[in-house]
Amino acid sequence: MPKKVFTPAQIVNKLCQIERLLASGKAASVVYKRVGVAEQVYRRWRKQYGGLAKRLKALASDRNARNRDLNEALEQQTATAEILKVISSSLTDTQPVFDAVAESAARLCAANDVLIRRVEGDVMPVVAHYGDLPVTIAAPAIARGAVGGRAIIEHRTIHVHDLVAAAAQEEFPEAWSLRRDAGYRTMLAVPLIRKDTAIGVIIVRRLEVRPFSDKLIKLLETFADQSVIAIE
Repeated sequence: MPKKVFTPAQIVNKLCQIERLLASGKAASVVYKRVGVAEQVYRRWRKQYGGLAKRLKALASDRNARNRDLNEALEQQTATAEILKVISSSLTDTQPVFDAVAESAARLCAANDVLIRRVEGDVMPVVAHYGDLPVTIAAPAIARGAVGGRAIIEHRTIHVHDLVAAAAQEEFPEAWSLRRDAGYRTMLAVPLIRKDTAIGVIIVRRLEVRPFSDKLIKLLETFADQSVIAIE
């Protein structure tokens, strides 16, 4: 029976297949039998083509990462366009806009919930809520010790990686007190700024310690700008 000859591409493919199976914890003897390659042949191939296989694996990983980034960007652009569409069709009613922003923010940020609060005097009542976490106080006072209050007072985005951390408890005592009922750990608060005046805030919460990426923070700031457009 003539010896089967493999092309370099077929060899690299089999090397990648063997590496995946070995990495999954399967016994080497089982892997070689499944792929149809003797151990000595695998070792010879790895010596000759192992570098190329690693390079191709890295390229595939890069390609997958680029595809994820493109899909993420497309999803974010679609959400932004949908909110603008809601704004254009709700010129006299801001509630559909707030609801759309809260839902889109929760979905794209993989958050447990999103709150949108409006400034009314010294308090900030909820105007939209999307998610499963409880809203412990409907209209809390605007205070520096609360994450949303700090964002409103200082006119800037506030990102708390872990509210349970000692430094966060000291800096945000009101937030620490409230989170005990809901259990959230990571918070992001983006103020709604109109003509240098804070008129509200978008608050995003996660139960686990999982800080938000710079991309998501930028997206939330875009949503905040869109909310201000709706109010105007």
